[in-house]
Amino acid sequence: MLLLMALFPHEFTDTEVALAWDYYLPYTTHDSSLSPGVHALIALRLGLTDEAWSFWKRSYGIDLYGGAEEGLHIAANGMIWQIAVFGFGGMQTAMNAETLTLSPSLPDHWKRLAFPVIWKGQRALVEITAADVKINNRSGKALPVNVHSQAAIIPPESSMTFGV
Repeated sequence: MLLLMALFPHEFTDTEVALAWDYYLPYTTHDSSLSPGVHALIALRLGLTDEAWSFWKRSYGIDLYGGAEEGLHIAANGMIWQIAVFGFGGMQTAMNAETLTLSPSLPDHWKRLAFPVIWKGQRALVEITAADVKINNRSGKALPVNVHSQAAIIPPESSMTFGV
C-alpha cells in the first residue's frame, strides 16, 4: 500500500497515508531492497524527517556497506536517486505537475543537492542549498517553474534563484 501511495501521491490524502504508515510499519520486515526507499519517501511526505533519514541510510547502505559482492540492487539504486530528488529535493513528477515543481527540504547537515533534469523535453540543472534554489534552464525555450508555490518562467539559457 505504501508503494502505491509513493507512486501516486495525489491519489491519497495525508490522513490516508498517515493511517497506512501507522498500520503497516510494525508489520514490514524490509526484506526487499526497495522497502527502505519507499518508507523514506512516505516519511518525508509525513514530515517524519528523522525516520526518513534513517530509511535513507538503510537504503544506500544496501550496496555500499555489503551485499554488492553478489550483484548491485539496480532498482534500489534508482530508489536512492528518487529519495534524493523527489524526497529531499521535493520535485514532483510530470505525472503530478504541469510545470517543474519543487518544494525541497534538505537534511540539516547537507550543504547542497544538485541534479540535472529533463522536464518535458527541456534540460535544466537544479541546485538546492539551505538558503535557496537555483534552476538553470539549459534549453532554447522558456521554462515554467514553481518553487515553494512561487511560479516563474525562466528564459532560455538563463537561471533563476528562489529563496527558501
